[in-house]
Amino acid sequence: MVYFVRAGEYVKIGVADNIFSRMSALQTGCPMQLECLLLLQGGYDLEMELHDRFRALHQRGEWFVWGDDVAAYVKDARDSGNDLSGVLRSGLEDSTDTDDFGAFVRELRRTAGLSVQDVAIRLGISKTAALAVETGSNPTLDVMRRHLRLFGAGFHIR
Repeated sequence: MVYFVRAGEYVKIGVADNIFSRMSALQTGCPMQLECLLLLQGGYDLEMELHDRFRALHQRGEWFVWGDDVAAYVKDARDSGNDLSGVLRSGLEDSTDTDDFGAFVRELRRTAGLSVQDVAIRLGISKTAALAVETGSNPTLDVMRRHLRLFGAGFHIR
């Protein structure tokens, strides 16, 4: 997944398989509070395309100056429904274990009184695919989104 993480006047555009672990690692080395602004399905090709698009704002490494162009891109991506970063703003950032998306989803499922099989049926996916979210077996972005929508979590943007 491609992420946009803001630290003050800068934004990092990078790739991560696990945004929660990546945010934790970045925060450790950053004196400013980080905010995940945008999380998109994609990999290194999209990352390189975005680095090229914002090259005039390039600062160092994968860091760019936060400006109107980047802000407009983030807003457009959010408005188009392609953003998954709301997961971080839906309560996970205050959780005791922000590195474990699966535990977060499992807690949502249990709170709703559903079994893994119930979730699979409601989402129209296999029990294995539903379980992959809770076990961290690299579920697809689509399956993660569907889980969050089922529980009404993850897409509130402040």
